Amino acid sequence: MPSLRDGGGAVHELRSSKNLIGASPSKCDVVVRHSGVRDLHALLTLAPDRASATLVPFSAADGSVCYLNRRAVPVEGAAVVHGDRIAFGSPDADSFTFELTGFLLDASSDALLSEFVERKLRQSSTRRRANAPVAMEPPPSLSSSNVSSAQSLSAALEDSILDRTANHESAVGGGGADPPADSRLSTAERNAAEVEKLRLSQQLREVDSRQLDESVDHDDHKSLNVLLPGSSEPTRSSQSRKPRLTELVKTLHVPNPPPPPSSGPSTAAPEQPKAHKPQRTALHLQLIDRTLRHKRQELVTQAFMRWRRGLHIQSQRRQTRAQQLHNLRARLVRLRRNRAFFQWRALASLSSQVLSCRLDSFQERNASRSLVKAWTRWKLRHCSLSLRRRQLLRSAVLRLRASGLQRAFHTWLRYFRELQRCENLQQSERDFARKWDARMAHVAQRHRAQRVARRLATVLRLWRSLTANRLQRLRVLRTLALRRSWRLVHRALDDERKRHDASREKQQEEHATEHELLRHQVQARDARLQELQLQVRKRDASIQRLREQQQQERETCETGQLHDWSKSLETFLESAVKRVGRDLEQILVLAEDDVAGARFAAARALVEVVLEQKVHNSNERVQLQDELLRQRQRQDPPAKTLLLDDSSPEPPLGPHAKFLRDMIEQRQWGDAPAARP
Repeated sequence: MPSLRDGGGAVHELRSSKNLIGASPSKCDVVVRHSGVRDLHALLTLAPDRASATLVPFSAADGSVCYLNRRAVPVEGAAVVHGDRIAFGSPDADSFTFELTGFLLDASSDALLSEFVERKLRQSSTRRRANAPVAMEPPPSLSSSNVSSAQSLSAALEDSILDRTANHESAVGGGGADPPADSRLSTAERNAAEVEKLRLSQQLREVDSRQLDESVDHDDHKSLNVLLPGSSEPTRSSQSRKPRLTELVKTLHVPNPPPPPSSGPSTAAPEQPKAHKPQRTALHLQLIDRTLRHKRQELVTQAFMRWRRGLHIQSQRRQTRAQQLHNLRARLVRLRRNRAFFQWRALASLSSQVLSCRLDSFQERNASRSLVKAWTRWKLRHCSLSLRRRQLLRSAVLRLRASGLQRAFHTWLRYFRELQRCENLQQSERDFARKWDARMAHVAQRHRAQRVARRLATVLRLWRSLTANRLQRLRVLRTLALRRSWRLVHRALDDERKRHDASREKQQEEHATEHELLRHQVQARDARLQELQLQVRKRDASIQRLREQQQQERETCETGQLHDWSKSLETFLESAVKRVGRDLEQILVLAEDDVAGARFAAARALVEVVLEQKVHNSNERVQLQDELLRQRQRQDPPAKTLLLDDSSPEPPLGPHAKFLRDMIEQRQWGDAPAARP
């Protein structure tokens, strides 16, 4: 019977030709416990020869797919043979193995069939030898049981051999219309198979004849031959059939008999040229194989039918002989019983006196012996039961341990495969992410090189224009003192808007007056600065004359105290250009990520450059003033020295300096409200 064996070792026999497979115990013949298995998942249909099957899934959805040897089964179905693995729901689920029982496996070849029959014959002959002493004088019931058991054994062997041969022939015939060339048997091999089958049938007949001879003792057989002269006919018939069967075996065993010996070279016929035989096609070979197969099956069937008919005749004659022996033995038993009765009655009177004297001691001994026998019987039974109990317990524990280890191994294997699959998935995701990052970096670099640089220049120009406009607006707001009022307006409530408007007007008037005062102060400082510039020009001319006079003294002074103005200016400009270029590169790098930070960094760099220039100019002016003072002290002590006080008006600022001053003041105005509580 075909079966499905799961990974845990459980076997599901397929008793019907159509078997439903699914997760519903009430509807399905084979129940599969899995998350992806539906209630009615698939149908497994057995072939007529029960050597193969067809697996058809009920649905083609993702969760309803069946897998045959880790391949998805189409909706049309797939053929399943011995050794195939079937999985339901997913290819990694617990699979089932389609297996055939030993019945079809033993009947798959003639050699295995012959070996099976010989093994059965050896077992039956061994049992008969072991039971030979008991069969010497069998009672009527035992004799009839032996006859019936021999008939049942013969019938069972005959049916099993016929069924195996038929199944083998049907499996070979249904395997395909054109069998491969290497599976065809030669003529010598077919003849050897026929000879082997005939030899087995002859052995079966000899076993039946020997079983009859061993079941009856030699003395009764002689008396039965005397009483029943027709009882020796079966042996003669069986002996007469043996030479014919032996001759048939010999003729079949020699496929090509040798030619008759030649009388001499004179009588030998001239050698004829061999005719060219046409080459056999695949259809001819197939027809020849089919004809040989049918002829072989017909010969085997006829041989077994004759063997069965002979068995039936032998069993009938054996039953008749057994009945006659039973009647004869019944008469002998009655005679012996009567003789024994008279002897017993004669001896009973003599032994009654002895029994009366020894009755008490005999009863005591009998009671003690019966007690010892009962205790011994109980002890043996108790020991056997305890031993059997221990063996059953040990086997149960071993089975539980083996099943637990197997389940643990399968669980570990399933989790290991799951972890391995997760690791492979993570590795693939990491590889994909790494490749994607490299590709995005390359795309970003190309995008930055092609578009960002141009757009950055455009953004910088736009930022410059927007900054100029914003600075203009902030300058207007600063002049009108609206920044503080604007912040207070946003923080005030709607019900105080009028009061804030009045205060804002008042503040505007105050700021206007302050602006006028500041404007007058700036004008006064500008006038003062112009006067100082005139004085500086005059002093420069006098200094030039003093320099021409003090040429020798300046050569002796330290090089650090006297500066070459042209060289100092060139070095200062070169250092300023380098510093501004470095700052500009940093600002451009910063503008890629933060535009506002780049703007602030540019403004700060400009402020630093201007402040450094102012500091440098102040240092030069201080050094110049010191030099002038020293020269005047040496030449004209009473002359008045020119001192640059802080109260003198500053020279007019350029547009860039004014822009930086406005930004610094704007920064101070923006930080002032935040510093207030």
